[in-house]
Parts: sequence; structure tokens; C-alpha cells
Amino acid sequence: MYARGMSQRDIAATIEDIYGFQMSHEQISTITGCVMEEVEAWRNRPLQSFYPFAFVDCIYVSLRTEYGVQQVAVYVMLAYDVNGCKDVLGLWINETESKHAWMQIFDELRARGVKDLGILSMDGVSGLEEGAKAVFPHATVQRCIVHLIRNSIRYIPRKQWSAFTKQLKLIYGAINVKQARQEFEL
Repeated sequence: MYARGMSQRDIAATIEDIYGFQMSHEQISTITGCVMEEVEAWRNRPLQSFYPFAFVDCIYVSLRTEYGVQQVAVYVMLAYDVNGCKDVLGLWINETESKHAWMQIFDELRARGVKDLGILSMDGVSGLEEGAKAVFPHATVQRCIVHLIRNSIRYIPRKQWSAFTKQLKLIYGAINVKQARQEFEL
């Protein structure tokens, strides 16, 4: 509830409405304080030096603030470690998506111990690839297939989207270049 922007008094009232017992806003403050300490510890934890594969993206969500509800950009970085385990490297909030914000995030990751990335999958935000390469020069940048499909489907009549995406899946799902070319030529 706190993460969704509710005040401590609103949380206390909601708990009383739902569960039938009272909590003071001071108790709520103590609890949220403890949780925020854990969140900060997670956000600042040391990271592994190498991740073979990482995804970066930005999503927009509604966030309640003291000034009302506004759309904010949530930057997300998800990576796989050398053992194949997923790890959310971080979540960052900003007003909009920008190359400058991504550069700050990449710099933070470097400061938290990430020395290199293998493959970095991303959308086509202007300057993002250059920013990533500036901090992780050995990373191979790959355009995210989902973003490529979303961008290409705009040029296809809506009635043909289903057939187009089925054909496209056969191409990008091919096990080698020869098979992909065969699927493309069909």
C-alpha cells in the first residue's frame, strides 16, 4: 500500500476496514521504515562481475504522488548469470526515458561491480546503444525481437497481423541461417 502511494494514515484506515484491528500511523511508519531499509539494501547490493545476457527496457506506469497521479518511466534491467539464474539488477524511476538516464544506470551498475555484459537486448531508443557501449564496450547489443516485431507490424494491415506474425515466428525461430532463409522465401 505504501509503494502505491497511500499515506500512513490511509494504510491504517484500510487495515482497520479490512482486518478489523487498529494500527497507529506511527506503527505503519515503523514497518515501512524497516521495509525501506531492505529495499535500499537490495538496490545497493553488489552485483556479479559478468552477466552473459541482459535485457533493458523502460515501461510507463501510473504513480500517485502528493501532486496527483502521473505517468513515470520505470527502467528495468533483468540479467542471467553464468549459472542461468535470472536476476533483476535494478528498477529505477524517472520522469521519461532518456539516454542520459540509461547512462547513469549503466554507470551505477559498473560501480556495483558489473565489469562486462555478453549480449545486451534493448529497444531502439535513440542513443541507448551508444550509451551501453560507452560503459560496456565489449557487450554485443541486440535489438529486442519483441520491439522489432512491434515496430514492423505497423506497416502491415491489421487484418494480416496474425498471418504475418506466424510467418515471422518461423523465421526467427529457425535453428540456423539456412532454415531462416528458407522460411523467409516461402
